[in-house]
Amino acid sequence: IIDYKTSNSAKNPQAVHLKSAQTQQEPKHLPEAAYLSLGNKDYYWSDLQLPLYALAQMSESQSADLPRLSYYSIPKSAEKTELANWVDFDQSILNSAKDCALAVLKNIEAGKFWPPNEHIDPMYDPFAQLFPDGIKKTVDARLFNPFTYKNDLA
Repeated sequence: IIDYKTSNSAKNPQAVHLKSAQTQQEPKHLPEAAYLSLGNKDYYWSDLQLPLYALAQMSESQSADLPRLSYYSIPKSAEKTELANWVDFDQSILNSAKDCALAVLKNIEAGKFWPPNEHIDPMYDPFAQLFPDGIKKTVDARLFNPFTYKNDLA
């Protein structure tokens, strides 16, 4: 599976998808299933795109073989074009990604949307301008405790 990316420099797929845990940038909103250990280091999922593509391909083709995951970077300069493979991608990483995705879906289904991700790029948040100091400094989440989320889709 090759995901084409337009960027000025090549990106490592593992480094994009898995971020080092216990850092200042670590989000506080993630479910427990978003964390995994590789070797002696802890990570959290920051992107599930390639593993979800892998799951989709494996279920569609009914194959047990893991696909190889790669980014094909297409920068402005043709000589910097590069294919970067996710070298250590294995079944345990795929299982972790699936567990993370299921946990996120479970939170959405339950109406659990707090705490918000304080590190989201405002470019991807259409409501960012409504909360210039951040939503946690603007909204008292306790006010929403009496409200329940009703899933009308079920």
